[in-house]
Amino acid sequence: MNQSESFDAIALLAQADLVLITVDLLRPPSLHQQPFASMGKADMVALCAAAQLPASDALADRLWCAVELAQTAEPSMWDGCWRLLFDASLYCPINESAYIRRDKGAIIGDVCGFYRAFGWQSAANGERPDHLLTELEFVAMLLVMSARATSQDQLDITRQALERFTRDHLNDWIDAFAAKLQQTTTFPVLEATARWLPDLWHAMAECHGWVLDPNPPLRSVPGQEPEEAYECGAPDVVALSAGQRSSSKTSP
Repeated sequence: MNQSESFDAIALLAQADLVLITVDLLRPPSLHQQPFASMGKADMVALCAAAQLPASDALADRLWCAVELAQTAEPSMWDGCWRLLFDASLYCPINESAYIRRDKGAIIGDVCGFYRAFGWQSAANGERPDHLLTELEFVAMLLVMSARATSQDQLDITRQALERFTRDHLNDWIDAFAAKLQQTTTFPVLEATARWLPDLWHAMAECHGWVLDPNPPLRSVPGQEPEEAYECGAPDVVALSAGQRSSSKTSP
């Protein structure tokens, strides 16, 4: 399937569901909105098939691996790992501007422009506009809008917004974030999510015809950005030694 072919509404809604499941896998347990406990492998197989993505069976296996681990993860341990990894952005930053070599103000201004154009605001308060989960939620919203479009003009507007937003933002850093997460965590559900995320994204890019830049403008050390004049300096990223990892109950 390529960008000239149309998805039906069910496929677009299923893709939105896959994105939102991914968002929840990257949230602390206290903020989950998806009923992981009620999900089964057959549900993942059906959802991936409905999404009309390539290699849907392999995608379903990868997603089920993450969901099954989410069902059995101990919430306080998950919450502790999440805070250590993402809350202070020391070990695994989760904002676009930490990975992309562009002016932070320009990045945030551009993503906010997309959000304002569609009258959209993230349901999760307190997250920056260039936060990965905020950007993914916006993509899910555009997929739902495409599914519910009542005219060709509405459909064209949402498709063009999806193509531009993914090209200008998520496509450039989603792989770098997933790689960083794999390097910095040993918590099973987050490891599985780090493997699932690029698989999902590349499958969606192939289906929609989104362009993935083979040489995006990444920082030389993803997640380690230079201090800017208008910001306070932050401590250097410190890699945990093997001994520190094993001695910490909440280490990622």
